[in-house]
Amino acid sequence: MFTPDGSPSGYNPEIEIYNNTNKILTLKLNEEMYHFNFQEKKTITLSPNSYHYRASAAGVIPNIGNEEIKGNTKYTWQFYIVKRYR
Repeated sequence: MFTPDGSPSGYNPEIEIYNNTNKILTLKLNEEMYHFNFQEKKTITLSPNSYHYRASAAGVIPNIGNEEIKGNTKYTWQFYIVKRYR
């Protein structure tokens, strides 16, 4: 889910998150919640750790998983919606 993309300014990992949708995104990393307006980009700084994530928006099936976030690494992630018809 998170793509390594260089080194941060310090040891702690940074994640640049872009909500590339027209919906409000809620991202839960372990117990911490982050909210993103549509088309909003934020950079958050974390501690190196294993994270359980849940990315969700109204009317969208959540993206749920686990990710190992390493120190001295910058990550990027883009939230987008894939439409599937049944």
